[in-house]
Amino acid sequence: MTIKARISEADVPRVKPGMPVHFSLLGEPDRRIQATLRAVEPGDTTLADSSATTSTSSSTSGTTNAIYYNGIFDVPNPDGTLRINMTAQATIVLAQAKAALTIPVAALGAREGSSGDRHKVRVLGADGRIEDRVVRVGLNNRVRAQVLDGLKEGERVVTAEAAPPGAASDGRRPPPRM
Repeated sequence: MTIKARISEADVPRVKPGMPVHFSLLGEPDRRIQATLRAVEPGDTTLADSSATTSTSSSTSGTTNAIYYNGIFDVPNPDGTLRINMTAQATIVLAQAKAALTIPVAALGAREGSSGDRHKVRVLGADGRIEDRVVRVGLNNRVRAQVLDGLKEGERVVTAEAAPPGAASDGRRPPPRM
């Protein structure tokens, strides 16, 4: 069966035929079906969002269009489970790393240097003290980031710190109580 999955125009430049794809059906979310992207074709999948803007002197109407392309891939369907227009969640794998050291993205602090792949992280030392460290990251899926160097397995990174009692959330001292 040939599957057509919508790919937003923002993602199309990173997608190429031959990339691995997996998807699951709305009715079977735990069943992952594997495939390979065969092609990316223009699609008739444009979603329009019309909105009107009104001011005191004039009224204008604008339209914002979301453009989608069709990602084409083929899968066997011997039992006929897959049917026309079924809802599925498809993922095209842009890159992957197996057995990688990862940390939560929330642990990444300010960028360091001009390369963009180095970040400051806070690490809990064996003595219980927090130290700043610079790590080099690889893949980042916005949930977890791969650590290429600067951290060893088993080290604990800090994702949030509790404010001292009575401190305001913006770091300023709270006003005195009356």
